[in-house]
Amino acid sequence: MDKKIYVYDPTIADEMSRVRGVGRYLKLLRSSFKNELVFTNKIDEIPKESYLINPFFNFFTSPLLSKKVFAKQIAVIHDVIPLKYRSHFPVGIKGYFKYLKNKKALANYDLVITDSETSKDDVIKYLKIDEQTIKVVYPSLTNNFLKKNPRKPNFVDEKSIYLLYVGDATWNKNLVNLAKAIKSTGLTAVFVGKVFQSFERLKHPWQKELRSFFEIVKGDKNFIFPGFVSDNELLWLYKNAVCNVLVSFDEGFGFSYLESSSQKTPSVLSDIPVFREIAQDNAVFTICEDITDIAKKIDNFFKDRALRDTMGEESYERSRFFSQSAFKKNFLSAVNS
Repeated sequence: MDKKIYVYDPTIADEMSRVRGVGRYLKLLRSSFKNELVFTNKIDEIPKESYLINPFFNFFTSPLLSKKVFAKQIAVIHDVIPLKYRSHFPVGIKGYFKYLKNKKALANYDLVITDSETSKDDVIKYLKIDEQTIKVVYPSLTNNFLKKNPRKPNFVDEKSIYLLYVGDATWNKNLVNLAKAIKSTGLTAVFVGKVFQSFERLKHPWQKELRSFFEIVKGDKNFIFPGFVSDNELLWLYKNAVCNVLVSFDEGFGFSYLESSSQKTPSVLSDIPVFREIAQDNAVFTICEDITDIAKKIDNFFKDRALRDTMGEESYERSRFFSQSAFKKNFLSAVNS
């Protein structure tokens, strides 16, 4: 690398962002590039002849860069879901003007990195960016995560039988249909994520789906909400779950598929382009609008141990494609292209 490469890291000053998507991606960057990248939250102190990576280009906050400042400016856009489904992600007047400022600011970036070919197509369609300036770099799990020792959380026992959901709770996650499907089976489900810790104070318009979800599951003991769990506990939950479930309307990648597959736990995924790209045929697919089909596909894993074992092994083999070494190689290649 001829130029020094800096990464803007908001988690240095914002502790809460460490448990969001940006925190996970920054962990991956830090783990992969211990010596090659410099992480900072002080933009003004970066030499102008350097490269700068914005690892979480956010359209609804004030632009990180409004003009061309550094030798090369690289934006990581994980997905454009709020732009695709605006009625489900209202931003108000202030948010809209910030979006316009960020869209204008994006013209000052030399390169966009995104998580999948599906996301690349969306970036081209909704942001009108030249295809030649977009590179796909598949994320991976960190080797440190995979080396951790699984530890049983206190809220389950060794013989617990459950399905697992790990992630956020915005509209695209399809939680209402998932809740209805699970209730129809009578199975136990564990929902991991800080967003599930509180049934109250859900006033943000992007939490409408979550409010509806909580109304459906309220008082149902088959739904377990531990909130945030440690990596060691998460590994145990994946390893011992009957299946992982992610029946989203849309995604940029789908990390829980990769995490569960690394522990040989199979997944029920919605039949959408990005999951066909990431999982190929190594998952059970369902129709995200069909509650009966979602329930059936989940129930099949509980009833058929052979199916569970076979699909777990196949998904594990697929997960090895998304190695950290491949991520490191492809990310550096993109940055220096």
